[in-house]
Amino acid sequence: MDTPRSNFAIEVLEGMIFAIGGFDGFNTISRVECFDTVSEQWYKTASLNINRSALSACVIEGLPNVKPYISERNRKEGGVGSNSKPNFLHPESNRYSLTY
Repeated sequence: MDTPRSNFAIEVLEGMIFAIGGFDGFNTISRVECFDTVSEQWYKTASLNINRSALSACVIEGLPNVKPYISERNRKEGGVGSNSKPNFLHPESNRYSLTY
């Protein structure tokens, strides 16, 4: 992994382990990297639309051409709030969008 980070999401999809967003010690980041378990190499992939930290991810089966779904939970004013803007990965274009 090229980008050291904490508070990131992790998701497994088709032999790839995705490290998504997080905090690099200074800033919340949008970078996404994946580890190919066959070649044992890290690769950079499409970045999220916005910087995200303390987030979660899941794979939703049945959505056409859409794989990981990203959601975020932030600390706001001493409480926990949720970001209402999920990101969806479209593997055919290697881009994230706010809609599926």
